[in-house]
Amino acid sequence: MTNGAQKNILLLERSSQNAQQILQTFQGNEKTFKVNHATDIEGGLSYLKKTVPDLVLLDNNLAETKGFASVKSLLAEGKIPYILLSDVNGTEVIRQAEKTGAKEYLVKDRMTPYYLMKTVLSTLKLSETENKLNNVFEEYSTRIESFSMMLDVIKDGVVLIDANNEVQYTNAKASSLFEDEELRKKITAHLTNREVDSEQIIEIKGDAKQNIVLRVNNFYWNKERGNIFVVEVVAPANEAATGASEFMVTGKEHFASKNLYEPVRQLLNEVELVAEHLNAGKYNKAAEHTGFAEDSVAKIETLLGNIKSYIALSNHPLKPEMVSMKTVVADVLESMKPQIEAAKAEINISELPSLNADKELVTKLITELLTNAFKFSRKNKNPVIDIGHDKFDGNIIFCVRDNGVGISRKDHTKIFEFFQTLENENNAGGNGIGLAMGKKIAEAHGGKIWVESLPGHGSNFYFTLSN
Repeated sequence: MTNGAQKNILLLERSSQNAQQILQTFQGNEKTFKVNHATDIEGGLSYLKKTVPDLVLLDNNLAETKGFASVKSLLAEGKIPYILLSDVNGTEVIRQAEKTGAKEYLVKDRMTPYYLMKTVLSTLKLSETENKLNNVFEEYSTRIESFSMMLDVIKDGVVLIDANNEVQYTNAKASSLFEDEELRKKITAHLTNREVDSEQIIEIKGDAKQNIVLRVNNFYWNKERGNIFVVEVVAPANEAATGASEFMVTGKEHFASKNLYEPVRQLLNEVELVAEHLNAGKYNKAAEHTGFAEDSVAKIETLLGNIKSYIALSNHPLKPEMVSMKTVVADVLESMKPQIEAAKAEINISELPSLNADKELVTKLITELLTNAFKFSRKNKNPVIDIGHDKFDGNIIFCVRDNGVGISRKDHTKIFEFFQTLENENNAGGNGIGLAMGKKIAEAHGGKIWVESLPGHGSNFYFTLSN
Protein backbone atom coordinates (compact mmCIF):
# COMPACT_ATOMS: atom_id res chain seq x y z
CA MET A 1 0.00 0.00 0.00
CA THR A 2 1.40 3.38 -0.99
CA ASN A 3 0.65 6.66 0.79
CA GLY A 4 -1.68 8.84 -1.29
CA ALA A 5 -2.79 5.94 -3.52
CA GLN A 6 -6.40 4.76 -3.67
CA LYS A 7 -7.03 1.90 -1.23
CA ASN A 8 -8.90 -1.18 -2.43
CA ILE A 9 -11.27 -2.68 0.13
CA LEU A 10 -13.11 -5.98 -0.24
CA LEU A 11 -16.39 -6.09 1.70
CA LEU A 12 -17.40 -9.68 2.38
CA GLU A 13 -20.87 -9.19 3.87
CA ARG A 14 -23.85 -11.56 3.49
CA SER A 15 -26.46 -9.05 4.65
CA SER A 16 -27.40 -6.58 1.92
CA GLN A 17 -28.73 -4.14 4.54
CA ASN A 18 -25.43 -4.12 6.49
CA ALA A 19 -23.47 -3.88 3.25
CA GLN A 20 -25.51 -0.86 2.14
CA GLN A 21 -24.80 0.97 5.40
CA ILE A 22 -21.08 0.33 5.07
CA LEU A 23 -20.96 1.36 1.40
CA GLN A 24 -22.71 4.63 2.28
CA THR A 25 -19.93 5.41 4.77
CA PHE A 26 -17.37 5.38 1.95
CA GLN A 27 -19.48 7.49 -0.43
CA GLY A 28 -17.78 10.80 -1.12
CA ASN A 29 -14.34 9.22 -0.53
CA GLU A 30 -13.99 7.54 -3.93
CA LYS A 31 -10.55 9.10 -4.48
CA THR A 32 -9.32 7.48 -1.28
CA PHE A 33 -11.24 4.19 -1.23
CA LYS A 34 -12.58 1.77 -3.80
CA VAL A 35 -14.94 -0.74 -2.15
CA ASN A 36 -15.93 -4.02 -3.85
CA HIS A 37 -18.77 -6.05 -2.34
CA ALA A 38 -19.16 -9.83 -2.38
CA THR A 39 -22.04 -11.60 -0.62
CA ASP A 40 -20.51 -15.06 -0.32
CA ILE A 41 -17.19 -16.93 -0.07
CA GLU A 42 -17.21 -17.88 -3.76
CA GLY A 43 -17.48 -14.25 -4.79
CA GLY A 44 -14.72 -13.31 -2.35
CA LEU A 45 -12.41 -16.04 -3.66
CA SER A 46 -13.04 -14.96 -7.26
CA TYR A 47 -12.06 -11.37 -6.40
CA LEU A 48 -8.97 -12.35 -4.36
CA LYS A 49 -7.62 -14.53 -7.17
CA LYS A 50 -7.61 -11.52 -9.50
CA THR A 51 -6.92 -8.61 -7.13
CA VAL A 52 -4.91 -8.01 -3.96
CA PRO A 53 -6.92 -5.58 -1.82
CA ASP A 54 -5.42 -3.41 0.90
CA LEU A 55 -8.06 -4.47 3.42
CA VAL A 56 -10.98 -6.89 3.85
CA LEU A 57 -14.12 -6.26 5.90
CA LEU A 58 -15.29 -9.76 6.84
CA ASP A 59 -18.76 -10.82 7.98
CA ASN A 60 -18.30 -13.23 10.90
CA ASN A 61 -21.09 -15.44 9.49
CA LEU A 62 -19.03 -16.03 6.33
CA ALA A 63 -15.95 -16.68 8.44
CA GLU A 64 -17.72 -19.71 9.89
CA THR A 65 -18.54 -21.29 6.51
CA LYS A 66 -16.64 -24.18 4.98
CA GLY A 67 -14.84 -22.23 2.24
CA PHE A 68 -13.34 -19.61 4.56
CA ALA A 69 -10.09 -21.60 4.94
CA SER A 70 -9.30 -20.89 1.27
CA VAL A 71 -10.02 -17.19 1.75
CA LYS A 72 -7.87 -17.08 4.88
CA SER A 73 -5.00 -18.75 3.03
CA LEU A 74 -5.08 -16.12 0.26
CA LEU A 75 -5.23 -13.32 2.82
CA ALA A 76 -2.20 -14.71 4.65
CA GLU A 77 -0.28 -15.21 1.39
CA GLY A 78 -0.91 -11.60 0.34
CA LYS A 79 -0.37 -10.25 3.87
CA ILE A 80 -3.81 -8.65 3.65
CA PRO A 81 -5.28 -7.41 6.94
CA TYR A 82 -8.96 -7.93 7.68
CA ILE A 83 -11.49 -6.53 10.14
CA LEU A 84 -14.15 -8.85 11.55
CA LEU A 85 -17.75 -7.57 11.42
CA SER A 86 -19.54 -9.38 14.22
CA ASP A 87 -23.15 -9.80 15.37
CA VAL A 88 -22.04 -10.35 18.98
CA ASN A 89 -20.13 -8.31 21.51
CA GLY A 90 -18.13 -8.71 24.71
CA THR A 91 -15.75 -11.61 25.12
CA GLU A 92 -17.42 -13.56 22.32
CA VAL A 93 -16.39 -11.08 19.62
CA ILE A 94 -12.82 -11.12 20.95
CA ARG A 95 -12.84 -14.91 20.71
CA GLN A 96 -14.16 -14.73 17.13
CA ALA A 97 -11.46 -12.24 16.12
CA GLU A 98 -8.70 -14.42 17.59
CA LYS A 99 -10.11 -17.52 15.90
CA THR A 100 -10.28 -15.94 12.45
CA GLY A 101 -6.97 -14.05 12.81
CA ALA A 102 -8.57 -10.64 12.26
CA LYS A 103 -6.49 -7.56 12.99
CA GLU A 104 -9.48 -5.73 14.46
CA TYR A 105 -13.21 -6.21 14.99
CA LEU A 106 -16.38 -4.13 14.86
CA VAL A 107 -19.78 -4.93 16.38
CA LYS A 108 -22.36 -4.35 13.66
CA ASP A 109 -25.17 -2.83 15.73
CA ARG A 110 -22.73 -0.42 17.43
CA MET A 111 -20.78 0.52 14.31
CA THR A 112 -21.07 4.24 13.57
CA PRO A 113 -19.67 5.73 10.32
CA TYR A 114 -17.03 7.59 12.32
CA TYR A 115 -15.86 4.49 14.21
CA LEU A 116 -15.88 2.39 11.04
CA MET A 117 -13.70 4.90 9.20
CA LYS A 118 -11.36 5.35 12.17
CA THR A 119 -10.87 1.56 12.49
CA VAL A 120 -10.27 1.16 8.76
CA LEU A 121 -7.64 3.93 8.68
CA SER A 122 -5.79 2.72 11.77
CA THR A 123 -5.76 -0.88 10.51
CA LEU A 124 -4.40 0.20 7.13
CA LYS A 125 -1.69 2.29 8.81
CA LEU A 126 -0.74 -0.56 11.15
CA SER A 127 -0.56 -3.02 8.25
CA GLU A 128 1.58 -0.66 6.19
CA THR A 129 4.02 -0.21 9.08
CA GLU A 130 4.21 -3.95 9.77
CA ASN A 131 4.86 -4.74 6.10
CA LYS A 132 7.64 -2.15 5.94
CA LEU A 133 9.12 -3.57 9.11
CA ASN A 134 8.98 -7.12 7.73
CA ASN A 135 10.81 -5.97 4.62
CA VAL A 136 13.46 -4.33 6.80
CA PHE A 137 13.87 -7.55 8.79
CA GLU A 138 14.27 -9.60 5.61
CA GLU A 139 16.92 -7.25 4.26
CA TYR A 140 18.54 -7.06 7.68
CA SER A 141 18.81 -10.86 7.88
CA THR A 142 20.50 -10.93 4.49
CA ARG A 143 22.95 -8.21 5.50
CA ILE A 144 23.75 -9.89 8.81
CA GLU A 145 24.52 -13.11 6.94
CA SER A 146 26.89 -11.17 4.69
CA PHE A 147 28.26 -9.40 7.78
CA SER A 148 29.14 -12.76 9.37
CA MET A 149 30.75 -13.98 6.15
CA MET A 150 32.93 -10.87 6.08
CA LEU A 151 33.97 -11.36 9.68
CA ASP A 152 35.03 -14.91 8.88
CA VAL A 153 37.50 -13.91 6.16
CA ILE A 154 39.34 -11.09 7.89
CA LYS A 155 42.67 -11.65 9.56
CA ASP A 156 41.70 -10.36 13.03
CA GLY A 157 39.68 -12.34 15.54
CA VAL A 158 36.20 -11.04 16.42
CA VAL A 159 34.25 -12.01 19.55
CA LEU A 160 30.79 -10.77 20.57
CA ILE A 161 29.66 -11.11 24.18
CA ASP A 162 26.27 -10.22 25.65
CA ALA A 163 25.31 -8.44 28.87
CA ASN A 164 25.69 -11.72 30.80
CA ASN A 165 29.29 -12.26 29.62
CA GLU A 166 28.15 -15.09 27.37
CA VAL A 167 30.05 -15.46 24.08
CA GLN A 168 27.49 -15.14 21.28
CA TYR A 169 29.78 -15.19 18.26
CA THR A 170 33.38 -15.88 17.31
CA ASN A 171 34.71 -15.66 13.79
CA ALA A 172 37.06 -18.22 12.23
CA LYS A 173 40.24 -16.39 13.28
CA ALA A 174 39.13 -16.09 16.93
CA SER A 175 38.20 -19.78 17.01
CA SER A 176 41.64 -20.75 15.73
CA LEU A 177 43.33 -18.58 18.37
CA PHE A 178 41.26 -20.23 21.12
CA GLU A 179 42.66 -23.63 20.14
CA ASP A 180 45.84 -22.61 21.96
CA GLU A 181 44.84 -23.21 25.60
CA GLU A 182 47.35 -20.78 27.11
CA LEU A 183 46.40 -18.05 24.64
CA ARG A 184 42.71 -18.71 25.21
CA LYS A 185 43.11 -18.22 28.97
CA LYS A 186 44.92 -14.91 28.48
CA ILE A 187 42.27 -13.59 26.10
CA THR A 188 39.12 -14.84 27.86
CA ALA A 189 40.29 -13.28 31.14
CA HIS A 190 39.51 -9.91 29.50
CA LEU A 191 36.23 -10.90 27.78
CA THR A 192 33.97 -9.28 30.35
CA ASN A 193 31.05 -6.97 29.71
CA ARG A 194 31.83 -3.29 30.14
CA GLU A 195 30.57 0.08 28.98
CA VAL A 196 33.15 2.07 27.06
CA ASP A 197 32.85 5.70 25.97
CA SER A 198 35.38 5.21 23.19
CA GLU A 199 37.40 2.29 21.88
CA GLN A 200 39.34 0.63 24.71
CA ILE A 201 42.69 -0.99 23.88
CA ILE A 202 44.10 -3.83 25.98
CA GLU A 203 47.61 -5.13 25.33
CA ILE A 204 48.32 -8.73 26.32
CA LYS A 205 51.87 -10.02 26.40
CA GLY A 206 52.17 -13.30 24.55
CA ASP A 207 55.22 -15.39 23.77
CA ALA A 208 58.42 -14.41 22.00
CA LYS A 209 56.73 -14.57 18.61
CA GLN A 210 53.50 -12.70 19.19
CA ASN A 211 51.57 -10.31 21.40
CA ILE A 212 47.82 -9.74 21.53
CA VAL A 213 45.94 -6.45 21.28
CA LEU A 214 42.24 -6.38 22.22
CA ARG A 215 40.09 -3.54 20.93
CA VAL A 216 36.81 -3.21 22.84
CA ASN A 217 33.66 -1.35 21.75
CA ASN A 218 30.01 -1.35 22.79
CA PHE A 219 27.68 -3.56 20.78
CA TYR A 220 23.96 -4.32 21.20
CA TRP A 221 22.79 -7.93 21.30
CA ASN A 222 19.12 -8.87 21.83
CA LYS A 223 18.29 -5.33 22.95
CA GLU A 224 21.02 -5.35 25.61
CA ARG A 225 24.41 -3.70 25.51
CA GLY A 226 27.25 -6.15 25.06
CA ASN A 227 30.74 -5.77 23.63
CA ILE A 228 32.60 -6.51 20.44
CA PHE A 229 36.24 -7.51 20.92
CA VAL A 230 38.68 -7.42 18.03
CA VAL A 231 41.63 -9.72 18.72
CA GLU A 232 44.74 -8.59 16.87
CA VAL A 233 47.91 -10.68 16.80
CA VAL A 234 51.00 -8.48 16.46
CA ALA A 235 54.68 -9.26 16.34
CA PRO A 236 56.88 -7.80 19.12
CA ALA A 237 58.26 -4.42 18.11
CA ASN A 238 61.82 -5.71 17.66
CA GLU A 239 60.63 -8.62 15.52
CA ALA A 240 58.04 -6.90 13.35
CA ALA A 241 57.61 -8.75 10.09
CA THR A 242 59.04 -7.03 7.05
CA GLY A 243 58.91 -7.93 3.40
CA ALA A 244 55.76 -10.00 3.84
CA SER A 245 53.03 -9.84 1.26
CA GLU A 246 51.80 -6.25 1.33
CA PHE A 247 48.83 -6.99 -0.84
CA MET A 248 46.61 -8.59 1.81
CA VAL A 249 44.34 -7.65 4.67
CA THR A 250 46.56 -7.27 7.74
CA GLY A 251 45.96 -6.67 11.43
CA LYS A 252 46.75 -3.00 10.87
CA GLU A 253 43.38 -2.49 9.21
CA HIS A 254 41.12 -2.72 12.25
CA PHE A 255 37.85 -4.14 11.05
CA ALA A 256 35.89 -3.31 14.18
CA SER A 257 35.52 0.41 13.73
CA LYS A 258 32.40 2.34 14.66
CA ASN A 259 31.77 2.51 10.89
CA LEU A 260 31.08 -1.21 10.91
CA TYR A 261 28.90 -1.76 13.95
CA GLU A 262 27.21 1.64 14.22
CA PRO A 263 24.62 1.08 11.43
CA VAL A 264 23.90 -2.41 12.80
CA ARG A 265 23.44 -0.99 16.30
CA GLN A 266 21.28 1.82 14.93
CA LEU A 267 19.11 -0.67 13.07
CA LEU A 268 18.50 -2.74 16.21
CA ASN A 269 17.62 0.41 18.15
CA GLU A 270 15.16 1.58 15.50
CA VAL A 271 13.48 -1.83 15.31
CA GLU A 272 13.05 -1.78 19.08
CA LEU A 273 11.46 1.71 18.90
CA VAL A 274 9.12 0.54 16.13
CA ALA A 275 7.91 -2.33 18.34
CA GLU A 276 7.37 0.03 21.28
CA HIS A 277 5.33 2.48 19.20
CA LEU A 278 3.25 -0.31 17.66
CA ASN A 279 2.42 -1.66 21.12
CA ALA A 280 1.42 1.86 22.20
CA GLY A 281 -0.74 2.35 19.10
CA LYS A 282 1.46 5.20 17.81
CA TYR A 283 1.43 4.08 14.18
CA ASN A 284 2.79 7.32 12.69
CA LYS A 285 5.79 7.18 15.02
CA ALA A 286 6.29 3.50 14.20
CA ALA A 287 6.25 4.28 10.48
CA GLU A 288 8.78 7.07 11.00
CA HIS A 289 11.25 4.80 12.79
CA THR A 290 10.68 2.07 10.20
CA GLY A 291 12.02 4.57 7.66
CA PHE A 292 15.07 5.15 9.83
CA ALA A 293 15.58 1.38 10.04
CA GLU A 294 15.46 1.16 6.23
CA ASP A 295 18.16 3.86 6.06
CA SER A 296 20.33 1.76 8.38
CA VAL A 297 19.89 -1.28 6.12
CA ALA A 298 21.03 0.82 3.15
CA LYS A 299 24.12 1.94 5.07
CA ILE A 300 24.95 -1.66 5.96
CA GLU A 301 24.54 -2.68 2.32
CA THR A 302 26.88 0.09 1.13
CA LEU A 303 29.43 -0.64 3.82
CA LEU A 304 29.48 -4.37 3.16
CA GLY A 305 29.88 -3.72 -0.56
CA ASN A 306 32.91 -1.52 0.12
CA ILE A 307 34.43 -4.03 2.53
CA LYS A 308 33.88 -6.79 -0.01
CA SER A 309 35.75 -4.74 -2.62
CA TYR A 310 38.61 -4.10 -0.19
CA ILE A 311 38.94 -7.76 0.77
CA ALA A 312 38.78 -8.75 -2.92
CA LEU A 313 42.07 -6.91 -3.42
CA SER A 314 43.77 -9.63 -1.40
CA ASN A 315 42.85 -12.21 -4.02
CA HIS A 316 43.36 -10.03 -7.08
CA PRO A 317 46.39 -11.17 -9.08
CA LEU A 318 48.18 -8.28 -10.75
CA LYS A 319 47.64 -8.23 -14.51
CA PRO A 320 50.25 -5.79 -15.81
CA GLU A 321 49.78 -4.35 -19.29
CA MET A 322 50.69 -1.15 -21.07
CA VAL A 323 48.09 1.31 -19.82
CA SER A 324 47.39 4.79 -21.14
CA MET A 325 46.75 6.91 -18.05
CA LYS A 326 45.13 9.50 -20.31
CA THR A 327 42.54 6.92 -21.36
CA VAL A 328 42.04 5.71 -17.78
CA VAL A 329 41.34 9.24 -16.54
CA ALA A 330 38.99 9.92 -19.46
CA ASP A 331 37.01 6.76 -18.69
CA VAL A 332 36.73 7.63 -15.01
CA LEU A 333 35.59 11.17 -15.76
CA GLU A 334 32.95 9.83 -18.13
CA SER A 335 31.61 7.47 -15.45
CA MET A 336 31.50 10.38 -12.96
CA LYS A 337 29.93 12.83 -15.40
CA PRO A 338 26.65 13.29 -13.45
CA GLN A 339 28.58 14.09 -10.25
CA ILE A 340 30.92 16.47 -12.06
CA GLU A 341 28.02 18.35 -13.67
CA ALA A 342 26.03 18.51 -10.42
CA ALA A 343 29.02 20.03 -8.60
CA LYS A 344 29.84 22.35 -11.55
CA ALA A 345 33.41 21.14 -11.18
CA GLU A 346 36.34 22.27 -13.32
CA ILE A 347 38.66 19.39 -14.27
CA ASN A 348 42.08 20.18 -15.77
CA ILE A 349 44.16 17.35 -17.23
CA SER A 350 47.79 17.63 -18.24
CA GLU A 351 49.44 15.28 -20.69
CA LEU A 352 49.65 11.85 -19.06
CA PRO A 353 52.04 8.99 -19.92
CA SER A 354 51.48 5.29 -20.50
CA LEU A 355 53.02 2.73 -18.16
CA ASN A 356 52.95 -0.92 -17.20
CA ALA A 357 50.18 -1.47 -14.64
CA ASP A 358 46.94 -3.31 -13.82
CA LYS A 359 44.32 -1.25 -15.66
CA GLU A 360 41.40 -2.33 -13.45
CA LEU A 361 43.22 -1.39 -10.25
CA VAL A 362 44.60 1.89 -11.56
CA THR A 363 41.10 2.86 -12.68
CA LYS A 364 39.88 2.15 -9.16
CA LEU A 365 42.70 4.27 -7.69
CA ILE A 366 41.86 7.31 -9.86
CA THR A 367 38.17 6.89 -9.05
CA GLU A 368 38.82 6.90 -5.29
CA LEU A 369 41.04 10.02 -5.50
CA LEU A 370 38.46 11.96 -7.50
CA THR A 371 35.64 10.80 -5.21
CA ASN A 372 37.66 12.03 -2.25
CA ALA A 373 38.21 15.41 -3.94
CA PHE A 374 34.46 15.88 -4.35
CA LYS A 375 33.74 14.71 -0.82
CA PHE A 376 36.10 17.29 0.69
CA SER A 377 35.23 20.19 -1.60
CA ARG A 378 34.33 23.55 -0.08
CA LYS A 379 30.72 24.20 0.74
CA ASN A 380 30.19 27.33 -1.33
CA LYS A 381 32.93 26.95 -3.92
CA ASN A 382 32.93 24.92 -7.12
CA PRO A 383 35.55 22.16 -7.11
CA VAL A 384 38.65 22.67 -9.25
CA ILE A 385 40.66 19.46 -9.78
CA ASP A 386 43.99 19.22 -11.62
CA ILE A 387 45.39 15.88 -12.76
CA GLY A 388 48.99 15.67 -13.91
CA HIS A 389 52.38 14.02 -13.48
CA ASP A 390 56.09 14.67 -13.02
CA LYS A 391 59.29 12.60 -13.04
CA PHE A 392 61.77 12.29 -10.19
CA ASP A 393 64.69 9.85 -9.80
CA GLY A 394 63.34 7.71 -12.62
CA ASN A 395 59.86 7.50 -11.09
CA ILE A 396 56.66 8.83 -12.59
CA ILE A 397 54.79 10.75 -9.89
CA PHE A 398 51.11 11.35 -10.54
CA CYS A 399 49.22 14.13 -8.79
CA VAL A 400 45.53 14.82 -8.16
CA ARG A 401 45.21 18.37 -6.81
CA ASP A 402 42.00 19.95 -5.46
CA ASN A 403 40.89 23.28 -3.99
CA GLY A 404 38.96 21.66 -1.16
CA VAL A 405 38.94 22.13 2.60
CA GLY A 406 42.40 20.65 3.07
CA ILE A 407 43.72 18.18 5.63
CA SER A 408 45.57 18.81 8.87
CA ARG A 409 49.17 17.60 8.91
CA LYS A 410 48.48 15.27 11.83
CA ASP A 411 45.99 13.36 9.63
CA HIS A 412 48.23 12.94 6.56
CA THR A 413 48.98 9.32 7.44
CA LYS A 414 45.73 8.51 9.19
CA ILE A 415 43.54 9.03 6.10
CA PHE A 416 45.14 6.05 4.34
CA GLU A 417 44.39 3.66 7.19
CA PHE A 418 41.44 1.29 7.07
CA PHE A 419 38.23 2.72 8.59
CA GLN A 420 39.80 6.10 9.41
CA THR A 421 37.52 9.01 8.54
CA LEU A 422 37.73 12.79 8.88
CA GLU A 423 35.02 15.35 9.51
CA ASN A 424 34.24 17.72 6.66
CA GLU A 425 32.09 20.81 6.30
CA ASN A 426 29.79 19.12 3.77
CA ASN A 427 28.99 16.29 6.22
CA ALA A 428 29.71 13.94 3.33
CA GLY A 429 29.47 10.41 4.61
CA GLY A 430 32.57 8.29 4.26
CA ASN A 431 33.62 4.97 5.74
CA GLY A 432 37.39 5.18 5.62
CA ILE A 433 37.85 2.52 2.95
CA GLY A 434 38.43 4.42 -0.33
CA LEU A 435 41.86 5.87 0.39
CA ALA A 436 42.91 2.66 2.18
CA MET A 437 42.12 0.84 -1.07
CA GLY A 438 44.14 3.45 -2.99
CA LYS A 439 47.13 2.84 -0.72
CA LYS A 440 46.87 -0.91 -1.17
CA ILE A 441 46.67 -0.56 -4.96
CA ALA A 442 49.74 1.70 -5.13
CA GLU A 443 51.74 -0.63 -2.86
CA ALA A 444 50.66 -3.65 -4.92
CA HIS A 445 52.43 -2.02 -7.86
CA GLY A 446 55.56 -1.43 -5.80
CA GLY A 447 54.70 2.25 -5.40
CA LYS A 448 53.32 4.48 -2.69
CA ILE A 449 50.75 7.21 -2.07
CA TRP A 450 50.91 10.32 0.11
CA VAL A 451 49.30 13.71 0.57
CA GLU A 452 50.53 17.27 1.02
CA SER A 453 47.88 19.57 2.41
CA LEU A 454 46.99 22.31 4.87
CA PRO A 455 43.51 23.16 6.18
CA GLY A 456 41.85 25.73 3.92
CA HIS A 457 44.39 25.33 1.11
CA GLY A 458 43.25 22.21 -0.75
CA SER A 459 45.14 18.93 -1.09
CA ASN A 460 47.75 17.41 -3.40
CA PHE A 461 47.55 13.61 -3.55
CA TYR A 462 50.63 11.99 -5.06
CA PHE A 463 51.21 8.37 -6.03
CA THR A 464 53.74 6.24 -7.84
CA LEU A 465 53.16 2.82 -9.37
CA SER A 466 56.70 1.46 -9.46
CA ASN A 467 60.07 2.09 -7.81
